[in-house]
Amino acid sequence: MSETAVVTLLFCDLVSSTELLTALGDDANDEVRRALSSALERVVGEHRGTVVKSIGDGMMVSFRTSAADAVACAAAMQRAAAAVERTGARIGLELRVGISSGEASHEGDDWFGTPVVEAARLEAAASAGQILVSEVVRALVGTRGGAKFRSAGTRQFKGFDRPVPVVEVVWRDASTPPKVKRKKKRPSWRRTLVAGAALVLVAGAAVAAGLVFMPGDSGGDDKAAVIPAATLVAEGYTPVLEPRDCPAELTSDPAVRCHDLVVPEDRSKPAGRQIRILVMVAPSNAEPAGVPTVFIGEAYGTLYANLDPGVLGQPAGSDVRDYGDVVAFGVRGRRFSQPMLACPEVSGLQRELLALPDNGPEANELWLEAAEQCGRRLAGEGVDLNAYGQDEIVDDLRDLAIAKGWHQINVQGSYDLSRTAVLLAARYPGLVRSVVLAAPFPVDATWYEDRLSNFDSAFQAYYAACRADPACEQAFPNLEQAVPAIYAQFQQDPVVVPAADPAGGPDISVLINGDRFADITALGRNAQDLLPSSAAQWVTADQESGSRALAAYVVLASAVDVSYGGDADPWGANFSAYCEDVDQHVVRGDLAAAESLYPLLRVYAHDPLFDLCARWPAQARSRAIGPLETASAVPALIFTGALDPFAPPAYAQRAANAFTHATVAVFPDLASDVLTVGPPCISALRLEFLRDPTAELDIDGCIEQVPAIAFEGTGTSGTIPAGPTGAP
Repeated sequence: MSETAVVTLLFCDLVSSTELLTALGDDANDEVRRALSSALERVVGEHRGTVVKSIGDGMMVSFRTSAADAVACAAAMQRAAAAVERTGARIGLELRVGISSGEASHEGDDWFGTPVVEAARLEAAASAGQILVSEVVRALVGTRGGAKFRSAGTRQFKGFDRPVPVVEVVWRDASTPPKVKRKKKRPSWRRTLVAGAALVLVAGAAVAAGLVFMPGDSGGDDKAAVIPAATLVAEGYTPVLEPRDCPAELTSDPAVRCHDLVVPEDRSKPAGRQIRILVMVAPSNAEPAGVPTVFIGEAYGTLYANLDPGVLGQPAGSDVRDYGDVVAFGVRGRRFSQPMLACPEVSGLQRELLALPDNGPEANELWLEAAEQCGRRLAGEGVDLNAYGQDEIVDDLRDLAIAKGWHQINVQGSYDLSRTAVLLAARYPGLVRSVVLAAPFPVDATWYEDRLSNFDSAFQAYYAACRADPACEQAFPNLEQAVPAIYAQFQQDPVVVPAADPAGGPDISVLINGDRFADITALGRNAQDLLPSSAAQWVTADQESGSRALAAYVVLASAVDVSYGGDADPWGANFSAYCEDVDQHVVRGDLAAAESLYPLLRVYAHDPLFDLCARWPAQARSRAIGPLETASAVPALIFTGALDPFAPPAYAQRAANAFTHATVAVFPDLASDVLTVGPPCISALRLEFLRDPTAELDIDGCIEQVPAIAFEGTGTSGTIPAGPTGAP
């Protein structure tokens, strides 16, 4: 017959025991396990506990008389594990510990009931080296024995009707042994740096904090030697992952698990306003699974859906799962985060702005007034608009690793969020195993002075592709001269064209002048599916069909705002990030000189972003942007398309400068959607790189598999019209 009693129960488990101990070999493995078991049993006895049973690499312990003894025992167990030695050297083991107190049933030598389940759940939720306890334990212990606690939020545990408050024990002090850095066999290292047809051999050794690559005398089968991540610390708070339903518009796969990462909005005020960031995890298909791969920003909405649909929208479909877990990590302030910093004041202007000259004085003032109104409203709602830049996003990723108990991750970033991946690798090199960048903006990217040359290079690459294609060259022999001519005609004689509303409302009036023609054709260079038709649209731009095609694409580019009433695009987060990170590096330059250099790009010389930050209520300036002081030794794989006007090959090369070992793959006939629209060999290159970041990659062979652009309108030859003559 069972009896009940108030008891405190402790569960502990050795973190990463298979990885840490199997590598030692069977004999050494047994030696370390015996030493650990002996040390833990000694500590339990010293604190008047009873070992109920051993569970794998852990144990269950009961304390019949004192919850304070249980907390003191947990801290002593952590120190004892860290002090375990083999052949005179510490191994540096870490435990997860969970403690709960309450009324439980005692049958034979075992305990049953809610406190048992809660203690086990707390242990499973703890990170490496962490002790989590229930609120009851904190209340019972108080300050006895000098115990220190801090709130760790709430967790939704299986079998519990409501979220459970969780408390962390602050146990590290001067008596805690420092963490041990483990070194594996140091391999040889070779990298091939590829930019289009260029091939540069990079060889040698690189050493950075937390990650080591050194030349060795073994063959090419060696793996990268990695020192486990240095201690990651969130000062004054504990990052929490709370389960949530996955957004239906992103995934329907039951294997995908979704969480909110809960962290302070302002980390200097850890007890202040908390924010939530969506985390989606699709489990690996591989056994054993490799290191998790975190796709930065690929969980926040449709704006970059074309980058990697296997991650965004359907993480379970990514081929990266053939290596390890796929983690789609949102961005603070953007879609599916709380708060989401939408600006309906700005988005609601789209219909009105499309009827005005692009980036003209009237349109710009309307836009800036709406942005200012949005900023004042968000600040009035208590949002700290200084807390949504690269510095904060980098630390969000660190906190995700803390909450998950990860020692290492791979990261992938695209466009502006490629900077996040670069900065994470530089600041936490022991955490980041490898970096994949797609269409990157380098860390030291400026806005204006680069943008003109970037767009010009994309146009020139497109013209060159047409000249290299016999059918395109025959159909459009004067394409390079025709585009400026059409621009000039539209600028002189603008037309107003009706375009269908994607939301089903009344037609939208779109003013097509030269500036909007230049803007929309530049965007067309960025959309792979529109590349083939661009030449035909350009040369028929004086006809009704050509003008309507341009207007339809203008509306398509604005469809998120037009269709969803301004709730889909997180302008507030974008504005704060721009003002915190990019604006301090913007060089506007001479407008007259820019217009004379290449008139098609004058629209960007009048971008209202130049005047935004003086009116946006955020004053923070990030330390995230600017050249890195030292290059990161984390290996990087960088993809880009030669036809991308926003992130051209020059940006890929500059991003590569942030690493001592980088492979750059430039695909001549692709734009921004390299990982999506390119041949399967591109994603296969990524998968091979993730499996072994030191592997030689056949990028030239993959470039040869990219089909040439199938230009539309090349079936017949003809002369290029002079330009538009009036409204259709």
